[in-house]
Amino acid sequence: MIKINKLFGAGKTQALVPFSSLEREEKSSAQLFWLELKQEPFAIVSIGIILLLLAFAVVGHFLVEEEVYLILTQINRPPSREFWIGTDAMGRDLLPQLFMALGNSLQAAFLSALLSTALGFFLGAVGGYFGGKLDRALLWFIDFTGIVPSFILAMTLFAVMPPPNAWQIAMVISLFTWPQTARIIRAKTMQEKEMAYVEASITLGTPIPKILFTQIFPQLKPLLLAAFFLCLAASLGMETGVSFLGFGFPQSTPSIGSMIADAGSLPFLLNRPWRFGWPAGTVFVFMLAAHSLGQFLTRLSDPVRRG
Repeated sequence: MIKINKLFGAGKTQALVPFSSLEREEKSSAQLFWLELKQEPFAIVSIGIILLLLAFAVVGHFLVEEEVYLILTQINRPPSREFWIGTDAMGRDLLPQLFMALGNSLQAAFLSALLSTALGFFLGAVGGYFGGKLDRALLWFIDFTGIVPSFILAMTLFAVMPPPNAWQIAMVISLFTWPQTARIIRAKTMQEKEMAYVEASITLGTPIPKILFTQIFPQLKPLLLAAFFLCLAASLGMETGVSFLGFGFPQSTPSIGSMIADAGSLPFLLNRPWRFGWPAGTVFVFMLAAHSLGQFLTRLSDPVRRG
């Protein structure tokens, strides 16, 4: 603690200010991020998990051969030195399949998170800045999407489509994951619009697009980054679900959902748990890490919640 003295006439008052608060004010955004990250070990673990699984997906996708050979004498083998995570019902090694499936699922999830975050920013910023009837229409649509069974509607869209690729899967999923981002961005835009620097720009006649993208957007970047990781977790979960039910990637393209579906029924799973455990555990750990990192970034962008 340090003392700050202020003179008011003949009297003197003393106020105690926490030294850590003054430190925070003097630090840049990057320094503040590392300072807060050191106090959140689970966020550090989450970043490590995401980077590790991304490395497995990217490197493995280029190193693993597209053709996974059938070895009929090695059907449903448990994990061993030869087959690290076991084999499937056709004697194929599960490890290269997991690499390819993780790469395909993450590709669709990342594209969906990018589209969802961009759409949420655009609609939320426009609604929050202009207000009025446009804002009320946006809120009505967000509330409407909240009561629509998004997963069933997504399966319906996939059912009437030809076998989709990663971009098409991402576009369908992003239709149902943007509303929460738009709601957050709308609230923050309404708050920033009342700030003096925005009011001064409006008075000077600065074009609205320039105000949104050069003045308000930099203030929204921490929230957008948090929204991206939250959308990433939601998108990966939805992609896994639709692929598990056979509505995602075509059968010739492996995905995490199709690997879980190929594991078989419950009695089969109890006898050969590695068939289900590795793909299900991989997607669960990645979703948990992405969601935890998103929550950390949300707290970091809010000074009140950060404390």
